[in-house]
Amino acid sequence: MLCKTDAMWFCGKCRIVMEQHAVTDIEIEKRCKQIMESYEERITSLKKTVENKCDEDKVKQIVCEEIKSCNEEMVKMMVKEEVSKIEAPITEEGCDEDKVKAIITEEISKIQKPDNKGDSDSTNNEIDKAAKNITRKETVTNVLEEINERKSRENNLIIFGIPEIDEESKEVRENTDKERLNELFKDCKIQLDKENLKTIKRLGKFNKEKLNRPILVKLPSAEPKITLFRNIHYIKTNPKYAKVGVSNDLTQAEREQEKRLWDQAKKQTEEEISGDYHFRLPELIVRTRDDKPKIIGITEVKPKNNRYKPGISEYSLAEVSDYNMFGKNLDVDTGRGLLLYIDKQLDASQVHMNTEFQENLFIKINLNQSDQLLLGLIYRSPSNRSQEYTKQLNLLTTEACNKGYSHILIMGDYNYPEINWDSWNSPGDSTESNEYRFLENLQENFLFQHVTRPTRWRGTNTPHTLDLILTNEENMVSNLEYQSPLGKVITVP
Repeated sequence: MLCKTDAMWFCGKCRIVMEQHAVTDIEIEKRCKQIMESYEERITSLKKTVENKCDEDKVKQIVCEEIKSCNEEMVKMMVKEEVSKIEAPITEEGCDEDKVKAIITEEISKIQKPDNKGDSDSTNNEIDKAAKNITRKETVTNVLEEINERKSRENNLIIFGIPEIDEESKEVRENTDKERLNELFKDCKIQLDKENLKTIKRLGKFNKEKLNRPILVKLPSAEPKITLFRNIHYIKTNPKYAKVGVSNDLTQAEREQEKRLWDQAKKQTEEEISGDYHFRLPELIVRTRDDKPKIIGITEVKPKNNRYKPGISEYSLAEVSDYNMFGKNLDVDTGRGLLLYIDKQLDASQVHMNTEFQENLFIKINLNQSDQLLLGLIYRSPSNRSQEYTKQLNLLTTEACNKGYSHILIMGDYNYPEINWDSWNSPGDSTESNEYRFLENLQENFLFQHVTRPTRWRGTNTPHTLDLILTNEENMVSNLEYQSPLGKVITVP
């Protein structure tokens, strides 16, 4: 029986069921509203992303229109404003802001400033103005073309030294090259099928008398290329690849820049009349550009008797990779100077030691979970033969080993030419000699020495192992590569 005050005409049981369904419908409606709000927010975000994405044609159009009536400073200002609008990474195909800035800054610096040599007739002024506008327009166009060309080459490799078969059929030659390249990739621990080699092309015209043309290899992505450079030691230590070399596919502008760096390094070498090696930044840039080591340690950064003391920023390797730089004794009169470059992807911080031995630089690198690596760089002067000097060096080594780090790696120029590292003996085995006390200290701290070949020689002098790598783990270091001197430099891949 329903009373007049009832709003809905249901019996008691039916009313209970109806109210339960009504609550469920309200919850569904709320959930739908939340989903719609989420979709609207996502659509808005995607819209902003698309709007912020760099449109090459739009950039060309804007720059070409604005460039007609602006001078050099206005060009720089305009580029700075437009580049600053790219605030967040869009996709892998989006613009690389740092690369854009670097290329545009380099190209804009080539624009000649307008001459102000007084009045001339109006016809000449108009001609000069038109010529300058064309020059600026061409410069900006060249910048964009250079960006596109570098982008198109970023997955490419140039491989030298792989012999070419004497066969008229181009298809047969290409199949043979693919087989040999697959073998090379396999030896470098890279799994890559023939189908993944997008393009293989011998550079230059086929000549039966010169069957050694370089090979251009286009890979599907940058990953196998990066892995190849990371495992390059497999090539360099394999006798069958003794004449094989690998490099990036550089643009004309990049090749010219690399040539300038090599020429600069060569000039510095020729001007060094004392025979004393010192740090040469241009050559280091060229050597490390391809494999981009995670850690680079350099001793004797400053040449002897040098009055100029550059700041640490002048040793930047920004052209190679993004490094944190740590230095010691660079802008002071004492010491020869130490430098450590640590990849910014590594969590690194400097560790100050209590020892009085000054030519040391220690860095803590956080690894997985609680694991930490203590990385040290040492320079021991060969002219100081005092027992106190050796004592301070040994105290430094002991302090490093007692800090409780799970992994320890100390490298540097120790200048102990008399030590025989095959037998870990010093001359005469005198217990009072500096060499004996140094070896004894290494054994007391359970350290391993990994350099097994001479690292220094001049002319007809006897080669010596002066540069050492010390660790607290026997298998921490492998595949050491011995290269020609660059000042005093040790790289850890």
